[in-house]
Amino acid sequence: MELPLTKLRACESRRTLIAIDLGECSEKIISYHLLLTKEILSEYTIFHCLDGTITENQAHERIGRILQQTRAYLNETVGSTFKIHVAKGNLVEELKALHARENFGTIIIGTNNKPGEGKMGRNAQAILTNLQVSVIAVPPSIALSFPANVCILVEKIQKSSFDFMTIIYDFVSHYDIFMNFVLFAKDKQELEDEKRLIEEYQDFFDSTITFNFLVEQEQTYLNFLDYVGKIHCDGAMIVWNEGTTAERSVKETGFVHCSTKLPILYIKQSMASHRQIAFVGEE
Repeated sequence: MELPLTKLRACESRRTLIAIDLGECSEKIISYHLLLTKEILSEYTIFHCLDGTITENQAHERIGRILQQTRAYLNETVGSTFKIHVAKGNLVEELKALHARENFGTIIIGTNNKPGEGKMGRNAQAILTNLQVSVIAVPPSIALSFPANVCILVEKIQKSSFDFMTIIYDFVSHYDIFMNFVLFAKDKQELEDEKRLIEEYQDFFDSTITFNFLVEQEQTYLNFLDYVGKIHCDGAMIVWNEGTTAERSVKETGFVHCSTKLPILYIKQSMASHRQIAFVGEE
């Protein structure tokens, strides 16, 4: 997909953290995000927390080799920069301290290192559930291609949440990405009750959008993942705040379900407040 050169290239630099475990999926995680943001001026921080026998020098060397292998997905003319941060200690605490200093707009993680595993790994889940920053979760079997069709789970939330939609819309309209809005209703009466919410979304966007009404299905995290896994879709977006579908699911089950094929962007309040452009989409 040929990406157009526009004002995104001249915007202020975006700070993005890419957390990797130096496993075999690390190169794909970095490559995918460089592909998504190749026209956006970014300050990338590659983060690894030591866990095992590898030394700090060895970690730096390995990350350097991975970055060399991912250069093909980077637009050198944009002028994005890289930093490597190797920590030793508690993963979550180290990330919180680094985020407090750097104020990242997005954190990129891998879901796990098992292509067929539908649950996030321990470290990925810890990052998603403990840091107040939007997260892109990339599965190990992700295809390295630019997304053309993205599904968004429509939540029963306040209209103030459209703040994050403004940022998302800037990105998807720039790349002409089709946004497919998914609204669940357990019965026809509930669907009627949701007409006002539908109208608010349609009024907000100035381009054609599509709603898929899944009558007689509960709005659950698993139902959404099941739906997006069956249609022609390249990625998904889910709001993650207190009381939302995905956040409640983790409290109820104790773990995060994830797609084995699609990257998911978990949108948190920090994304709207910091006005950072990010995208869908990993452990």
